[in-house]
Amino acid sequence: MQIRILKGSSQIGGAFSEITTSIGTRILIDFGDDLDDPEPKRLPIIEGLTTGTPTYDGVLITHHHPDHCR
Repeated sequence: MQIRILKGSSQIGGAFSEITTSIGTRILIDFGDDLDDPEPKRLPIIEGLTTGTPTYDGVLITHHHPDHCR
């Protein structure tokens, strides 16, 4: 299993990470707004999830706060 931080390693809020298994399963964990952003933006551009050909097998939202889900 591999865990990769796609956004937010140097901030609080607005982070999203990806888990990839040895058999190729890809799961995205959370994707919310930056806490310091006064106006939430549209969905983040994530290749394979919000744009392009779908490549993710699932999305895990850990809890319902704006910095974790959009």
